Amino acid sequence: MVFAATGRAPFRASTVPATLHAVLHGEPDLTGVPEPLRGLVAACLAKDPAARPSAGLLLRDLTGGERPAAGASGPGTLVDLPTEPTRRRRLSGKWAGAAAVAAALLVTAGVLVAPSWFDTKAAAVHLVPGPTLDVEAYEHIDVADAFTADTTGRYTAYRPFPDNEVLPRTSAGGGACTGTGDSPYFGLMAGPVLSSGQAVVTVTFGSFAATGAEEDSVFVGWIKDADDYITAWYNNSRGTTGFDVRVDGELRTDVPVQIPHRFSPGERLALVLSEATITAYAEHQGRFQRLHTAPINGLLTTDEERRSYRYGFGLRATRGTVSISRLEGRSVEG
Repeated sequence: MVFAATGRAPFRASTVPATLHAVLHGEPDLTGVPEPLRGLVAACLAKDPAARPSAGLLLRDLTGGERPAAGASGPGTLVDLPTEPTRRRRLSGKWAGAAAVAAALLVTAGVLVAPSWFDTKAAAVHLVPGPTLDVEAYEHIDVADAFTADTTGRYTAYRPFPDNEVLPRTSAGGGACTGTGDSPYFGLMAGPVLSSGQAVVTVTFGSFAATGAEEDSVFVGWIKDADDYITAWYNNSRGTTGFDVRVDGELRTDVPVQIPHRFSPGERLALVLSEATITAYAEHQGRFQRLHTAPINGLLTTDEERRSYRYGFGLRATRGTVSISRLEGRSVEG
């Protein structure tokens, strides 16, 4: 209806996730929508589903049909709209045709755009991974560890390759979580349980060993145990990123690796979980740009399986010290 009246949408942003965030939390821009159409549109866009009109009542108000008696309440009752005692005044002039078309479109597509009008549960939010990432669109903060204090006790350490690499000596506090060792090490640190729905986890890079040795890496993602984890990684020695999707001790071979990219300390690597795919994003100058997407078909498909995975990170090096300065996990109901 807003588009029919003004030629633009009521919620606008530069990315799909940002637009969805505006729909959930922002106020619609109804500039240019004339009365009495503006009052109807405002009611349709109410955040509380119970405050929105039903499709049938909306059609009657648009076309001048009978309204409920004064003081009536219940699903679909319009509120705070200029009304006459028993009959809604008809829309007139150039807006009558637009309103009728909008009403027909809304009644036809209402189950898609406003399920609550038909007394059904509103559709869950679905964020589609795009070329950029708006982390704030994932509104539920499941973990936010800035390592200002010693939080190592909150994590369970796993050693993926015990025959070749030891666990690092880890410490946390003062704004960093570090791993260090004099021989090859690899430790995965699993924290809070993965929530239902779509999720994103980000890690902020601290320092790297910078020894030029083969491994000088940070991992981020979701960890079940030493043999089962879904992570994105960055290797500072090679200046490359990739995924490690390991199931029952075997790395998935359908997942791409070795994508060139160079991070700097203070920048973030993000991993997004959306249905049957994972997508990695790199932060540069405060903006997340997509790196690559990989399939994880058959993984994390049930609530029980999801509850066995936890937000986490990994530190890996041939020798020396690697650190991160923040781990954050967010989710949105799916």
